[in-house]
Amino acid sequence: MRYQPFVVLLLFLAGLVACEPGECELGGQPKPGIDFHTFVRDDVGDSLVDTQVSVRLLRIESPGFYNLVDSLASNDTLTTSLLSLPLPPRGDQVTYYLEFVGQPSSVLDTLVLHYRARPVLVSYECGFLTNFDSLRVLSHTFDSVQVLLDTVDTQNETNLRIYF
Repeated sequence: MRYQPFVVLLLFLAGLVACEPGECELGGQPKPGIDFHTFVRDDVGDSLVDTQVSVRLLRIESPGFYNLVDSLASNDTLTTSLLSLPLPPRGDQVTYYLEFVGQPSSVLDTLVLHYRARPVLVSYECGFLTNFDSLRVLSHTFDSVQVLLDTVDTQNETNLRIYF
């Protein structure tokens, strides 16, 4: 019984250390990674090689949810080979319109995704984070779209591959 105050003090100090500031810095909501590919002829010219390419985007938007137009200046473009787009945590479907350099302004490529939002309790202090699973493509206007990974729980994975 003489160790009881020491044990109580030790538990109290362990509780204080467990809730340090900065614990909740998780990097934000997970977003599906999208990379862009095309098939190019090899040096010999007799076979096609799957190649990752960079694209120049003028506009990305999802009505009522996401709009990249506002973050780009009027003459700016976004050149990238990998893109991460957010998914609405309240819902199960999102439509994205993408405009690429070289397209007429009236032509927008469309990508419609379906998913299941899954809230995950990180901790009492940090609250909830939304992960997504069952990701699938409902429709698109690209040559092909391939789902590589249907679970979105980090920001560092490629979930979709878009072919031009």
